[in-house]
Amino acid sequence: MRRPGCTTPKSYVALASGTHTFDVRAVDGAGNTGATATRSWTVDAIPPTIGTTFPAATSYNNTSYNNGCATSTTGDICGTAADASSGVGTVQISVRRASTGLYLAGTTFGAASQNWITASGTTAWNYSLAATTFPADDTYTLVVRATDGVGNTSTSTTAFVIDRVQPRGVGFTTTNIATARKLESGDTFTLTYSEAMAPTSIIAGWNGSTTQNVVVRASNSGNKTDKLTVYNASNTALLPLGTIDLKRNDYVTAAMTFGLTGTPSTLSMSGSSLTITLGTPSGTPTVAAAAANASWTPAVGAPDVAGNGAATTTYTEADLDNDF
Repeated sequence: MRRPGCTTPKSYVALASGTHTFDVRAVDGAGNTGATATRSWTVDAIPPTIGTTFPAATSYNNTSYNNGCATSTTGDICGTAADASSGVGTVQISVRRASTGLYLAGTTFGAASQNWITASGTTAWNYSLAATTFPADDTYTLVVRATDGVGNTSTSTTAFVIDRVQPRGVGFTTTNIATARKLESGDTFTLTYSEAMAPTSIIAGWNGSTTQNVVVRASNSGNKTDKLTVYNASNTALLPLGTIDLKRNDYVTAAMTFGLTGTPSTLSMSGSSLTITLGTPSGTPTVAAAAANASWTPAVGAPDVAGNGAATTTYTEADLDNDF
């Protein structure tokens, strides 16, 4: 802006962010120089940085969500922001429910357009939002907006899932490498849940992307039906995958293991399915005389990604196919 009486203004464009100083002095016709006038100002064209500590882009049930920020507040969202030039002025949040397209307004999802809510704090911010605020299992999108002292803004977006439903067993299938209805090295069985499970709850430290060695135990108790269970690689701990009932008593004539010695049995994960490949048997399996509808009863110890323990409802085949 030109000040009144200023006939020779000086313009500067594209100044870098930071502090700038302008000095001006007057020189008369005889060369006499007047005092220097100084003016300093700061250019801030850099938006603040903003980050969300919780929630992350994953699934939560009520307990895992409410414990997320590890504060005294039961259920909150939190994060950090920074601005080196003019400082963080405000942090605001908006939350959108995917199935309805409505935004959080107060304690309900009733706003048709994006609604910004001011969080507490700036460089360390949080907003109290308990799991009970979310009306149903759904995907929710959190947008956090930081504004610095001169109005620059930046946003961070996180989509997360509220899931309060127990996973359940929805499928059991097998493949056969050689002789039908005989448990052999290389045969597989696949357990399918209604949703993705937490791999680290099955084997500590496992992220589901690698193949794990396991031991499969086959049991035979006289006239009772043969059953399969899965143990860790050292055959010392039962994995929380439940029990497969083959509904026949002629797959094995005595208890035996698969993969304890020789070729190990393996466990792999793909989406909501877990596939176990049989390793070397410790004895001689027999050929079952006929097909049967096998069943699988999941174990409660394996939770889904949100932390919900599996339902123990038995899944039973209905196709009367050859298992293995």
